[in-house]
Amino acid sequence: MNQSQNKNAQSTSLTRIARCTQKNCGCLKNSFVWISHERKIIWFEVPKVASRSMKSAWGILGPGREKNSGFVNLHKMPLEVASEYSNYFKFALIRNPWDKMVSNWFMFCKSNIPRRMQQIEDLFGMPPGNIDFPTFLQHAIVHRNHHWEQCVNFLPIDNQNKLLLDLIGQLDDIETCISTMKHKFGIELQLPRENTTNHSHYSNYYDTESIDIVRTMFPRDIAVFNFTFQFHR
Repeated sequence: MNQSQNKNAQSTSLTRIARCTQKNCGCLKNSFVWISHERKIIWFEVPKVASRSMKSAWGILGPGREKNSGFVNLHKMPLEVASEYSNYFKFALIRNPWDKMVSNWFMFCKSNIPRRMQQIEDLFGMPPGNIDFPTFLQHAIVHRNHHWEQCVNFLPIDNQNKLLLDLIGQLDDIETCISTMKHKFGIELQLPRENTTNHSHYSNYYDTESIDIVRTMFPRDIAVFNFTFQFHR
């Protein structure tokens, strides 16, 4: 394969992973598959699931830093990667979709981060200050963005819904995941809290209609991981 063909192949893989309506989105350059041949580790990144914290922990946050961390953004589809590197430790983190969408709303509309607020204004065509949570969901179901893409689309999963992973952890139990990585696989990881949003339990932001919208947006995640909407006790 010559250099031109290789670039075309990478571009095709990226297009299949990135599903953002927004033009020039950063996801066009990120395959969401990180591999370290030295450590024999593959991390399947899922947006809005401690991804920024994980990058900081691995030392791959920031332009060019992945070269120093030993991790490479591998431009191949997840299932292909899992099959090709079957002897590598493969893991991912997932998140309840109802919780994830509240976090997205806060990040894009309530964080006062200029870059994020401009992104959502460009995507939805309205100022973020005018976007309450029900309105955010009504637009999100129409305008695609990798931050609210289904988790399964970033993971190596076959036609029988079998995940080709050594470890999969949920965000609300991330400490158990990190402990398992240390004691069972010998992987040390200090995870900082970064890019977090401060809000009450996600159930406080929903009504019957908005619960159903998220259920429509994440059907495979709900089926594969048995996610349910749970009221805060």
